[in-house]
Amino acid sequence: MSKINILFISNDDRKMAGASHSLYNMIRSVKNNVHPIVLMAEMGDTYDFFMSHDIECIVVPFMQLYYFVNDKNPITRFLRYLKHIVEFERSEIRCAEKVYQLLKDRDIRIVHSNSTIMTIGERIAQRLKAKHVWHVREFLDLDFNITPFRGRKRLENKVHKADATIAITNPVYKHWHLEKMSNSYVLWNAVRSKSEICFIKNKLPYFLFCAAQLSKMKGADAAIRCFSQSGLSENGYKLIMAGRCSESYKQELSNIVHEYNCEESIKFIGYQKDLKSLMTSATAFLMTSLNEGMGRTTIEAMFYGCPVIARHSGGTVDFMKDSNTGFFFDTEEECIRLIKKVAQEMPRTVILNAHHLAKESFSEESYGSKLLNIYNQLIK
Repeated sequence: MSKINILFISNDDRKMAGASHSLYNMIRSVKNNVHPIVLMAEMGDTYDFFMSHDIECIVVPFMQLYYFVNDKNPITRFLRYLKHIVEFERSEIRCAEKVYQLLKDRDIRIVHSNSTIMTIGERIAQRLKAKHVWHVREFLDLDFNITPFRGRKRLENKVHKADATIAITNPVYKHWHLEKMSNSYVLWNAVRSKSEICFIKNKLPYFLFCAAQLSKMKGADAAIRCFSQSGLSENGYKLIMAGRCSESYKQELSNIVHEYNCEESIKFIGYQKDLKSLMTSATAFLMTSLNEGMGRTTIEAMFYGCPVIARHSGGTVDFMKDSNTGFFFDTEEECIRLIKKVAQEMPRTVILNAHHLAKESFSEESYGSKLLNIYNQLIK
């Protein structure tokens, strides 16, 4: 049986982030049945990563949906907004035509948009006469504080017109009102292969917080406050903060560190491509994001035997059970209590339960057949 040619559209270009890692795992899960081609708006870390793993990529510029205007003058602000709309439409038309010329002889059956942050997939699918699958990975407003420049309702209507939509959790599904569609699905991300499950019993005295970008929406400041007030630094524990960080927010975090006099116990290590070694040895992983669509790093922690202390919000509530596969908190006081609890005694049963959940629901092996079923229903 010949492979299906599918064009995947990536929204991360310069820097690898969670959506691109999930796209890679998604492609791996269907590699025996699909020939993937990945479209990116520009070259960068994501392009290099996919090409290094022998995944075909094409680069054609297109624009994303967010737009910020700081001009206080209402007239010039409006004129700049109109100019942006014109540039956006021209960009999409040029991109769709360029992609068509590159792929018109490749029999592309499906165009798979990997995020709600761009709309170019709809236009390309129409040009190639292919089916369009839209992967809804974000709340946008709740997790990234983004409002599409032409309005959320307009974007939601576009998503509903796709041939199929896939939401990564039930809260995301409900947030976008995908129940109004006849061909919509909830499909938790593929994160790792089953073979990567591991459990190191001898944990090191540190807690871990990580995100591609440290931000207030990700709860980096809350992680520092909770750890600092746990008093565990007096027992030699540290908090490791992994991720990129803007200079302004780094200063805000540094002020919190100074306020609690814990400069020696909190370490910023920047963005890390591979979290496995950090997670396998950590006492626990802190997931303090205000509203996470799913939380890829939460699942990675489960694969690597690292107990999760998570805020009771967003997509995390869709798959994690309190005191069974992880620990939930609603307030920072509860988070502090859980940090102390996990440091006092390793929750072995919770770790093993999380292993089972990761293998059965978030492995590439279990994901691939579910995704192929969606593809086959579209093209049969």
